[in-house]
Amino acid sequence: MAVPIGGKIDLHYGEQTLVTGHVVAITDGAFKIIGPMTAGMPVDMGPAVVLWVRGIDIVISSERFQAYDTNYLKHANIYLRKKDVVSVKSAHHFRAAYAPFASEIIVVDGGRGLTSRNYKELNYTKVREPVSPLHLD
Repeated sequence: MAVPIGGKIDLHYGEQTLVTGHVVAITDGAFKIIGPMTAGMPVDMGPAVVLWVRGIDIVISSERFQAYDTNYLKHANIYLRKKDVVSVKSAHHFRAAYAPFASEIIVVDGGRGLTSRNYKELNYTKVREPVSPLHLD
C-alpha cells in the first residue's frame, strides 16, 4: 500500500510523494538534544515511524521538526556511523551536529522552498526593484 509523505503544509513548497515501504520502528518522538545547539533541551516531535523504502530509512514524525540534532535519528535506532549517506531536512542548523560525522556536506536547494537561497525562483509580490541579489545583472 502506498502512503503519502511530505507536502502537507503548503503545496507551493512541494507536493506529497507516494511511497511504498515497511515500518521498521515506531517511537514516541521524544528525546533530548545531544548536539552543540541547545544541548539538553527536550524535544517532542510526536509519534514517529521509521519507514524503510527501497533501502532508505525515512523518519516520519507527526509534528514538524527540523533535524538539526543527531538524536533525531538515534532515538529511532538509526546510527550515523553505520550509514554511507545521511540526508536531513534542515536549512543550516544541522551543521554543528552532523559535520563531525560527515566526510562531505552537499547542500541541496531545489528552489521553491521557504528557506531557499535560489531567490530568483521565489515569487515576490512587494519587492522594490532593483534589489540584490535578484537583479545582479
